Amino acid sequence: MKANFLPMALTALLSLSSRLPAAPATELPHEWFVPHETRNGFSLVESESGQVRHFTVAANGSVTVSAPVRTDLANLSGLASGYRAGTTEYLVLSSKTSNGLRLLPVTGSSPLSIQSSDRGPKSAVPLHPPATTSSLLVHATYADNGHSVEMINTPHATPTFGAHFGNLLGLSQLQGLRHPDTNARWAVATYASIPPQLIEFIPLSTTNLTSNSLGNVRPDSKLTTEVRGTDGRTCTLAYLPGSPTVEIFTHKFGPFLDGKATSPALPFAVGSIAALPAGIPNAPDGVIITSHDGRQAAYAGVVNGSSFTIRQTFTTNASRPYAGVLPVPGRGLIQLLGDAHSRRSIEWTYLNHSGTQFATVQSGALADWLPPSGEFATLFWFDKRPLVNSDAQIVALQPRPDWTNGAGAPGTTLSVETYLSPSAGLTNPTNITPATPAGANYVLANQFLPNASVSALADNTALLAPSFRVSPESGSYGEAVTVDVLYDETTLEIYYREDVPAASWQLFGDALTIGYPSDWAFFAKEKASGREGPITTRRYTFTTAPDDLDSDGDGVPDYVEQEFGLDPAGGADSDLDFQSDLEEILAGTDPNDPDSNVAAGSRTPPHLGEGFYLYAQAFNQTTGAASPFNDNGTATTEDDYPGVLLKAHDMRGLALANANVRAITEAPLSGQNGAKLPVTSPLAEREWLILSTPIYFDLGTGSNRPRNGRETYRVLNRPVFPSLAEGNAFVASGDNRAADAAGWVAGMQTAAANYQPISALTRLDPLDNAVAILAEQALFTALQGLPEAATLGVPADIADFTLFGSRPYDSGKTPLDEGMIRALLTAGCDFRDLLTLLDSGVRGSTPIKNLANQIYARHAAVSASNPSMALPLDALRSVLRTGAITDPGASVAIFDEEGNVVGNSTRPNPYNTIGSSLRSNARSAMNTLLGNVPGTKRPVDTWTVVIEPSTTPGHRYHYRRSNGGNLALFVDSFGDRFLLEQGLGLNLGAQFTVTGYLDVDPVAGFDTMEILSIDFVVVPTASDRDSNGNLLDDEWELFFFGELGAHGPYDEHPVTGINYLQYHLSGVDPRSNEVPDLIPDLLPSDIELVWKEAFNAYDIEFTFPDAYLSSFTFEVHSSTDLTGFSGPVNVGGVTSLGGNRHALRISVPQSGLPRNFFQIQVSLAD
Repeated sequence: MKANFLPMALTALLSLSSRLPAAPATELPHEWFVPHETRNGFSLVESESGQVRHFTVAANGSVTVSAPVRTDLANLSGLASGYRAGTTEYLVLSSKTSNGLRLLPVTGSSPLSIQSSDRGPKSAVPLHPPATTSSLLVHATYADNGHSVEMINTPHATPTFGAHFGNLLGLSQLQGLRHPDTNARWAVATYASIPPQLIEFIPLSTTNLTSNSLGNVRPDSKLTTEVRGTDGRTCTLAYLPGSPTVEIFTHKFGPFLDGKATSPALPFAVGSIAALPAGIPNAPDGVIITSHDGRQAAYAGVVNGSSFTIRQTFTTNASRPYAGVLPVPGRGLIQLLGDAHSRRSIEWTYLNHSGTQFATVQSGALADWLPPSGEFATLFWFDKRPLVNSDAQIVALQPRPDWTNGAGAPGTTLSVETYLSPSAGLTNPTNITPATPAGANYVLANQFLPNASVSALADNTALLAPSFRVSPESGSYGEAVTVDVLYDETTLEIYYREDVPAASWQLFGDALTIGYPSDWAFFAKEKASGREGPITTRRYTFTTAPDDLDSDGDGVPDYVEQEFGLDPAGGADSDLDFQSDLEEILAGTDPNDPDSNVAAGSRTPPHLGEGFYLYAQAFNQTTGAASPFNDNGTATTEDDYPGVLLKAHDMRGLALANANVRAITEAPLSGQNGAKLPVTSPLAEREWLILSTPIYFDLGTGSNRPRNGRETYRVLNRPVFPSLAEGNAFVASGDNRAADAAGWVAGMQTAAANYQPISALTRLDPLDNAVAILAEQALFTALQGLPEAATLGVPADIADFTLFGSRPYDSGKTPLDEGMIRALLTAGCDFRDLLTLLDSGVRGSTPIKNLANQIYARHAAVSASNPSMALPLDALRSVLRTGAITDPGASVAIFDEEGNVVGNSTRPNPYNTIGSSLRSNARSAMNTLLGNVPGTKRPVDTWTVVIEPSTTPGHRYHYRRSNGGNLALFVDSFGDRFLLEQGLGLNLGAQFTVTGYLDVDPVAGFDTMEILSIDFVVVPTASDRDSNGNLLDDEWELFFFGELGAHGPYDEHPVTGINYLQYHLSGVDPRSNEVPDLIPDLLPSDIELVWKEAFNAYDIEFTFPDAYLSSFTFEVHSSTDLTGFSGPVNVGGVTSLGGNRHALRISVPQSGLPRNFFQIQVSLAD
């Protein structure tokens, strides 16, 4: 029995092996290798370009290598052989980023392009049940909601789609697996479950597919299928490059059961493994293992599905490491030798088996792959007749040097002409009848009509793909990036998604704001044909922590808004329901749904920096405090005392808030009395807040109403509350956006519950009146020193000026207004530093303190018996200005019974108890403080900057100072970088006029400014012939450069240095080195805002060359807060003033706003 068993077993094994003449593909460092099934050869494919070389080996060991074949499929991600249509065997090439598949005959050079129904085909293998042929199983990585696999039947002819599995967690390493008994084609892949599994895909029919798990597999394993063990079993090997151990899986074929074992460690770390197919003379079944470093390889057998037996080893030197040692079906082995640096294949050695071991037969060198640009196509093959059918698609491109003539259906005779030299030109035409590529039904040559021709302006890869451009490029940035796409909207649609398995494709509309480390994918789809182009990917990382990236400044980081489906640059209230996104996120309502919000009575909106509040309380010179609300022990009745009313105003005298003093119930001030003053109106951080009491008010409980408090003004810098985020202890990891968003929300909910920015009362003391009159005097002195003082309406005498525009006693005086504030700021006045100087000086001066307290106390003591006695504020003004205290009631007229003045009554000055020495010392101290005020002035300048492309990491744009100056960088009052592009959607070439302080910490490589104001903006916009808004006519760009946006209007010609807008207007060919006539700067410059009294409106005056004025259209748009411009707001067109000066008149309503920004939009004239 034993004597008969062995021959029978060998016969069975030989029978099984005869059905497996080839093996699946192997990925090498820079190429893919795959053996052929129908001939003794293999193909080598360059991963980057998709070029293919076919090798054949004759029985005598002679090796033939074909010239490289272009497939126009870059970045190969999968390869297989064995797909058959009749007697023709095809290679199947896949590229997930090129978003396409190619079928290439193993004996041909004309690839057929096919498209799967899902995007991003990573790999495809022949797959079909027994007795069926011509089907593929395609694994797509960019399907909606995960990975997918689908069957495509007869893809070489008319493709039909069969079985489809979608919503998969993730697949990798799809490889073919042939059933040794039935010849059915299965497939094997790793599935990204937890833990990952090795699964079989089993076709039941061309429309039905099932799967089976073989067990857990190490993550990131590579697979080698169709490995035949020494006992006849069929195995799949899973290995990790760099590891010396291999997981061996046995398939349930014949007498063997599914199983798995991990091999003992091999003598070296594995780089790649290829199955040795049956039929190689004298060589038992096994595998060829190439080491991870390429220095050695081994021919081994798989024993009992659990270990290896090494039959032969191969070594090479460091200068020629192995790219791979691989099998040639029916012949022997091929050693591919690479260069020392990259292991890219440059030489080969063929070996056959002598009966004892493999030995060298022949060797040779590999010619270089074709260069990336290659030859441009001269024959254009379409699936339909172009120019007649609008949806005709290019299916193949072929180069036939150097110029071709003719057009027609397959079989049409064309002609070619060869270029000889500049003097000889082209040869006479020679007739050709080119072979027809698969799927082609019409061909165009260069000269397809006597009066019409077509030329390729790019290589085949570019021509076969719809053209679009995603900006910015992948990289690391310092702030959130705004991702936009430049494309032809009339012919293409752009789709995008985050590059994560569960994402779905979305139609691209507005620009995306991204503020979290993430990968993104984009592709273009032709509207007419439905053809989809390559997938372009971007990876954005950030040097700024995710929690600090908040593009719209609404208190919610960009990544949290993205997780909630919000636009990170969309503002604080996405659904416009008057509840902020932050409030709704913390409350658990939907910030994208206006009908989902917090009930009015339940709201506790978090502080967003949109305003502030404070608790104010007024005191006298000792311990008396303003009386709070008092109900006198009963419910609300007429005897209730409302509490002293305190008010808040801005520097212009505009009311901001008022409230009565009452008992405070909120921690940490609970139990104290104060007036809560919430200021929600805009108040710039550089400006002052002014608090005031009534002229007379009560101190104490309010029960006896003593009227012993006196008018007090306090000038203080605008309070700046800490950000609510400062109380959030959560720190985003940057690795998992969903988890980080949930952690941030939880942290903010805790921070909001504990948020209390007020820790003390804001006091109004008698001393504050002294600070107030000094602040008033300092501003008046600064205004008088301005050249435009008269134009601003600054009075000649300070007695006619007031800082307190809402004060009844100052009603006849000129108040500080918006124009004065703006003029002071642009002259370098720093209100915060000025007030800090005065406030600290007053509080540190004993004479000033004593004077203010004594004046306050004296008025409270004797004003009842001295009518019209100067109020404390006016008494302090008098001391500052004259050294004395005037008495408005010193002389009182005496009237008779008929009302006639018959005399005057005089009285002693009620302030005569305040000694002259104190007044003199206090006045001297006050003048000393005022003398130091000019030292708080800061250097100011106005710069004009032009927007340029950035070459600085972390900067989306460069701001170049005009006339070829240095790069500029702007910061805000806190020293944080200020971006001009916020809310503006900048075009390159946009021009800003910016005013600000120069005494800031410089940033290396930049002129640095603390920004005060953006006065004007000049932005090129799109006109009828300028769809991308770059001031270059579309037809002009397409004629000279073949695409829109190839150059910006202010990009310089590499030879002449003249910008392309100047070439455009001059009519000179920009591709030449010819210098056009000198053209001046073609953006408005020397911009001035001029008030026109007669029209009650502003003019914007600017310089622009008269000769080119008619080539452009000018409009003025406006914005009050830079979050978006609208218009036009100019009245009429451009008025010429002579000498290249022109003006645009702004409408009266727009001229009268207290704050407005203007933008000059420049477009090509129709």
